[in-house]
Amino acid sequence: MPEELTTLRVSVSEPSADGPEIERITHRLRRELLDLEVEDVQPAVAGDAPAGAKGIELLQLGTLLVTLVKSGGMLSQVADLVRSWVTRNDSLQVSLEVGDAKLTVTGASAAERSQLIDAWIARALAEPAAAETANTTDDEAG
Repeated sequence: MPEELTTLRVSVSEPSADGPEIERITHRLRRELLDLEVEDVQPAVAGDAPAGAKGIELLQLGTLLVTLVKSGGMLSQVADLVRSWVTRNDSLQVSLEVGDAKLTVTGASAAERSQLIDAWIARALAEPAAAETANTTDDEAG
């Protein structure tokens, strides 16, 4: 029986970074995600390109779609990689979303980020009906 696949949306931003810097950050993250045993990592599409543009679709800056086997081990590996990214860069803002489970981390300490990611993994692996949204913002993280 083939393993069930799921798509994880990973979005990164950094308040002080411009478009090209966010693109570089996203590209580095994509390379590291591909080093894991995920099925695929592609930039998210924001829509069709305007008439006359050279491209056929607009990419959503800072957002990657990660296709992976829906298992705790693989999701945990991806989350651990993202955790290491936010630990190395305090100003990096990260959102993880799979199904109805969404986590947005901004302004939290490294320990708080780690706890939030662990709680999000548990929610993301729960049945879809039981998945809830987990968010923290600068105000909530204190």
